[in-house]
Amino acid sequence: MNSSVWISTAYIQSPQQMETFVALLTFAESRADFESRIESFLQKHRIICHPHLAPIPLTLFFQRHGRLGLLHYAQQLFENEVKVIEIEKMASTDPPEKTDYLLRHKIYGIVPLEPLQMDCHPEKIAPDEILKLLWQNEPIQPNLFEQSADDFVEPVFRKPIVDSAQQERDKQLFGESLPPLKTYIVLDSNKVKYFEPESLPNNARNLFQGEFGEKTQKIGPYLIEVFPELQRNDNVAGFFTRKHEIFTKYNWDDEQGIFIHSYYDFERVYQHLRHFAM
Repeated sequence: MNSSVWISTAYIQSPQQMETFVALLTFAESRADFESRIESFLQKHRIICHPHLAPIPLTLFFQRHGRLGLLHYAQQLFENEVKVIEIEKMASTDPPEKTDYLLRHKIYGIVPLEPLQMDCHPEKIAPDEILKLLWQNEPIQPNLFEQSADDFVEPVFRKPIVDSAQQERDKQLFGESLPPLKTYIVLDSNKVKYFEPESLPNNARNLFQGEFGEKTQKIGPYLIEVFPELQRNDNVAGFFTRKHEIFTKYNWDDEQGIFIHSYYDFERVYQHLRHFAM
């Protein structure tokens, strides 16, 4: 089984301290595993505990009880750590500033593709600037309705800003010659009309697992590794296409997902994102 963040709430009392209402967070594979880890932690620190809400996976807790402020603390949780969060303090103060390792790249003024692309041959996979951002080695094809291939000069776009310190850390992890960046999309399938999970390729998986994953297979968040050739075959180009009632299951207007670059393989990215499915 794979571990994910579980949570319960309780009233606890440490030696020489007043009783406090808290949330308890740790990675666990099941309810029994969570209870065992928490019990060991409580005994070690001589804490008296009166349970409040039974332990459940964090994503399910958010759906039932809200309190998204706990997400910050979950993101800072180490594999074998138990976090004790005082609910009252969390409600009255902002969580401490977190370190953000996700580098965002913003593009302005992009014009989405037309659903039928009647004035373009061959059809575009994505607007040129997005294509070069997501798949740097994919060539931009000339629009033969506008000019001949002999006259075409491939445009050049500004590359994303690279953090030098992060680049050095990447070289330590992956070697001096960095591998090509892999492209992933986190798909919010609840925004996709007539979503068919069985039609997805092998490198696609619901971030929710187990019984909850079965219940959410048509509405859950999916991680998909996306190749340029897969776009052509599976209509992923729709993410960059204006919405149309017939021709676009995926579309630009509904903001159905986010794209991610990573040097890591599918399995590593998948296990990482399962901890942050919200």
